[in-house]
Amino acid sequence: ASDSWLGTTPKTNVIIEDVIQSANSEDVFEYAFRASGTGPIKVTLVYTDKEGVVDSETNLVNDLDLFVFRPSVAQGWEPYVLDPNNPSQNATTGDNDVDNVEQIYLSSSVDDLYVINVSVEGGLHGGNPQPFSLIVSGLNPDCHANISHKYINVPSG
Repeated sequence: ASDSWLGTTPKTNVIIEDVIQSANSEDVFEYAFRASGTGPIKVTLVYTDKEGVVDSETNLVNDLDLFVFRPSVAQGWEPYVLDPNNPSQNATTGDNDVDNVEQIYLSSSVDDLYVINVSVEGGLHGGNPQPFSLIVSGLNPDCHANISHKYINVPSG
C-alpha cells in the first residue's frame, strides 16, 4: 500500500483497501494515524467472507479482527459485538468473532497518534488471501502519519 490516497487535499476521512495474504494468524496489518482531537474517531472493518464451511464457534469462514491502540497512554479499544443469544441487548465491546463488519467508535479523541491493527484469527480458509476495507474518520487533516500498512510479525506467547 502507499500514501496515494492522500492526493493533495487534506482529508479527515479515508477508505483503505488491503489484502491479508498470509494464513499465519500471528501476522498483523498496522496503520498509524493522528486524530483530529476535535471529535469522534470511527474505524470500521468490512470484508466479504469466503465461501466454505463456517466455523461453528464464529459463524465465519475467515475471522478478521480489529483493534485500535493509543501508544502514548497504552490504551486500547475493541469493536462492538452483539450477543447472538440476546440480540435485543445493547452491544458491548470485545472480540467480535461473529460479524464480517466490525466497528470501533470513540466518542471523543485527543490530538495524538493512534494505531489500527487488523489481523486474522485462526488462519485463512484454504490459505487464500482475504481482501478487506477500513473506513476511518476523525483524522487530523494537517498530519497524516503512516496510514499505509506495515506488515509486522507479532511474537506468540
